[in-house]
Amino acid sequence: MSINRIEVITRQDEDHESVCELIADSFQSKFRALVNLDKHQLIKLLESIWIYDSNDLSSIQVVAKEHGKVVGTLSLKWRRTRSPSNGDRQIRFKPLFKQFGTYNVCKLIAGTHFLEYQPQANECYIEHLAVHSSHRNQGIGGQLLTWAQQYAHCSEFNKLSLHVARKNEQAIHLYEKLEFGIERTNYNLIRHCLFQTPVWHLMAWKGKALLNP
Repeated sequence: MSINRIEVITRQDEDHESVCELIADSFQSKFRALVNLDKHQLIKLLESIWIYDSNDLSSIQVVAKEHGKVVGTLSLKWRRTRSPSNGDRQIRFKPLFKQFGTYNVCKLIAGTHFLEYQPQANECYIEHLAVHSSHRNQGIGGQLLTWAQQYAHCSEFNKLSLHVARKNEQAIHLYEKLEFGIERTNYNLIRHCLFQTPVWHLMAWKGKALLNP
């Protein structure tokens, strides 16, 4: 497959179901550690609780499409300058508890909360990067990261950062090829208990310093 057939565009409302399916596919090991749901149930739960606000001025999400099909996605966020609007949609928890189980809903929300990171001033953070299992090792992850680097540089952020589990050597190798470096390594007890991944790297790409050494 040629990388030239992949188009990176801003996520649209109609991409919601496809993005949730992609996230469930890409992070299934983490979700499996949290909830007792099959893949179809997990996708439906994600669709219900993940409120995407296209008007949020402190984040952006893009999708990689091949012939109109979502095969990759990347989400960026930065420090908020105002409270989030949460869109026009409110989560109705009671039917979710009934359909998926109170334990599953609460643990999924708690787990995603403990994966969150609050960027510093002038920092652009990669909240997630996912490529469908059928399209991995074809350069799409690198294309999305390059898009993020260009976005961060043009938006005049001082750095572009991300977290990665220390045991994820393949991902670390990709980031290092794109000139991300490890800023610090931390042990996180909660992430250890929830996801069995105790040690995480914070990696960063300092665009202007690298582009203009």
